[in-house]
Amino acid sequence: MTAKKKTDHDDSAERLRKRAEEALRKSESMYQALMETSPDAIALSDQKGILIMVNQQMVQLHGYESKEELIGKCAFELFAPEERQRAADNMAGGMAAEPGKVGKFEFIFQKKDGMRFWGELYGKLILSSPDQRPLMLNVVRDITERKQVAEVLAKSETLLREAQGAAHLGHWELEPSIMTPAWSEEIFRIFGLDPEESEPSFEAHQKITHPDDWGILNNAVTTSIVEGIPFDIEFRIMRPDKTIRWIQAIGYPRKDGEGVIKSVFGTAQDITGRKLMEQALRVSLEKYRVVFESFPLGITISDKSGKIIEGNRQSEQLLGITPEEHAQRRIDSQEWQIIRKDGTPMPADEYASTRALRESRLIENVEMGIIKDKGEITWISVTAAPIPLEDYGVAIAYGDITERKRAESQREAALEEVRLKAKELQEKNDEMTRFTNAVSHDLRSPLVTIQTFQGHLEKDIRSQDAARVEKDLGYIRNAADQMGRLLDELRRFLRIGRIVKPSEDAPLQAIVKEALNLVAGRITARGVRVQVTEEPVGLYGDRTRLVEVFMNLVENAVKFMGDEPAPRVEIGAEQAGDETVLFVRDNGIGIDPQVQPLVFDLFHKLDPDSEGEGIGLALVKRIVELHGGRIRVESEGPGKGTTFRFTLAETRRGVGREERT
Repeated sequence: MTAKKKTDHDDSAERLRKRAEEALRKSESMYQALMETSPDAIALSDQKGILIMVNQQMVQLHGYESKEELIGKCAFELFAPEERQRAADNMAGGMAAEPGKVGKFEFIFQKKDGMRFWGELYGKLILSSPDQRPLMLNVVRDITERKQVAEVLAKSETLLREAQGAAHLGHWELEPSIMTPAWSEEIFRIFGLDPEESEPSFEAHQKITHPDDWGILNNAVTTSIVEGIPFDIEFRIMRPDKTIRWIQAIGYPRKDGEGVIKSVFGTAQDITGRKLMEQALRVSLEKYRVVFESFPLGITISDKSGKIIEGNRQSEQLLGITPEEHAQRRIDSQEWQIIRKDGTPMPADEYASTRALRESRLIENVEMGIIKDKGEITWISVTAAPIPLEDYGVAIAYGDITERKRAESQREAALEEVRLKAKELQEKNDEMTRFTNAVSHDLRSPLVTIQTFQGHLEKDIRSQDAARVEKDLGYIRNAADQMGRLLDELRRFLRIGRIVKPSEDAPLQAIVKEALNLVAGRITARGVRVQVTEEPVGLYGDRTRLVEVFMNLVENAVKFMGDEPAPRVEIGAEQAGDETVLFVRDNGIGIDPQVQPLVFDLFHKLDPDSEGEGIGLALVKRIVELHGGRIRVESEGPGKGTTFRFTLAETRRGVGREERT
C-alpha cells in the first residue's frame, strides 16, 4: 500500500470511528433523556455491577447530591448489607438470561445517610450498541409505604388471612391520556371476570361496581387524576355470579419531572372477609355492651398497671361514684375507703382485684364494705380474674350483699339473744336448784328438831316429868319459831320481782339517806362512820327496793366490823368504761376468797352464830338483777375489809333528777 492510500484508509477509519462515537453519544443522550422523564429511579450498570448511568430519581431516592456521586460506584453498595449477596446472585442470573427478559424483586435498600427503605426492583439485560456489550438496566420504586400499609393490614387481618388462606391483591394503572385501565390478572379474579373474555375499561368497571358506590370510586379516581391526590377507599362490586364483594382500592398519582400527572397506579384487594368480620365484631361489641351495661353485678376492667379503664353503670351505683371519678382511679387508689368483715380498714394488698393482678389467678368471694361519701356502708362480694389479653389487667365483678349482711347480723343478734336467754334460763335453773337445796336444808333443821323433841315429849309426858316436858316444849317452840321466820323471809324473797312498783328517778343521796335511817340504831351502837359521796348521781327504779339494797349492804357491813377501832363505811360511784359503778366499802373483817362465791346464796351465813337468816345479800343480788345490773364482792381476805360493787340500769353520774329526760 502506498503512503497516499494508507493515509486515505486511516482518514476513512477515523471518520467511521467519529461517526460511531457521535451515534453512541446521541444514543446515550436519547437514553438519558428517556431515563430523566421516567418517574421511577433508573440505573444502568455493567457486568461487574459498576454504575455507568443513573437518572435524577435514582440520585434522590438514595439521598445523594449528584449523579457524579453514584456513577462509578458499585450498585451493590446501594443495598442493605444483608441484601448485597442476594442482589449479586440475582444480577448474575440476569446477566445469564435472555436479553429483554424482565426480573422483578424486592430488596431493602440503604441511603447515603444510612436510612433504609423497601424498594421494588425491575431488572432487564440489554446489549449496548454498537459493541453489543451486556448491560443491566434496573428500575427501582420505593415501596416502603406499601410495605408499611401491608404490615398494618397484616396485623388487623390476621384472622381473615388464616380463614381464607391468603389475601388476593391486584394492581392496576390508569393513564389519563387514554382512560383505559390496565389490570393485573388478580384484578380479573377479584372481579370474577375471565381475562381471556373481558377487556378492562371504565365502562366494565362501572358495570360491576355497586350503583350506590360508583360515585365514591369515580370521584376518588377523577380527583387523583386532576389534583394529584392519592386515595384509599372502600366500595362494593356486584360480580357476574350476583355475589357482592367489598373492595379496598389504593391509588397514587405518578408525575413526570415537571410535575405532570402521567398515570394513577394502585392496588385493589378483596376485603369482604374483613368487612364481614368488622360487621360481626360490631354486632358482638354491641351485644357485649348491652350485656355489660345491663348486668346485675358491678363490673370494673383495669389495665396491666391497675388503672381502671372501664366500668358499667351498676359498678358506679354500688361504689357511689360518678363514671368520671371511676375512670380516674386505680384499683389500689387511696380514695377507696374499704373495711373488712370485722369493720377494720382493709389494706389495698388484700383487695381481690390487686391480688388477682399480682398473683395472676382467680380470687373469689372476698367480702368488703365500701364506705361512701355520707358514711353509708355498702357490703359487696368481689371476684376478680386476670384478663389474658394484651394491655388488659383484671376483670372485677361484685354484687351487693348489704341485705344479706343485715340479715346475717339480725340472725346473729337473734342467736345471741337466744344464747343469752338460754344462759339466763340456765342461771335461773341453777339458782332455783340452789334455792331448793337451801330451803330444803334450812327447813329440815327445825323439822328435825321438832321431830326429835316430839319423841322426847311423849316419853317425858308418860313419865310425868314436868321439867323435862317444859324443856321439850321450849325446843319445839324455838324450832317452830325458826321455821316461821324462815318462811317469812322466803315469802319476802319470792315477792321481789312479782310485786313491782312503778320506777322513778331519785338521787343517790336520797336513797342512801332513807336506808341509813332504817339502820341508824346499829350504826350508832357500833360507832360506825358512814361517808356518802356528794357527787350528783341519778338512780332510776323501784324506790323501796333500791333503799333495801343499800340498807342490807350497810347493815351487813356494820354487822361484820369485828373489833375495828375506827369502823368506816364508804358509799359512792365511779366510772368503768361506759358504766357507772356504785360501791359500798367497809374496813371490817373481810371475806376469805374461798367463800366469796357463796355470799349471795340464799340462807348462806358467813358466821353461823350471827343474827339473821342469811337472806340479805341474796335479796340484794335479786333486786340488782331485776334493775338490769350486776353485783360482785371484793375482799383481799380476813382483816382487809370488803367492797360490794354493783351497777343499775340508767344510772348516770353528774345528773340530778330534774336533768333526766
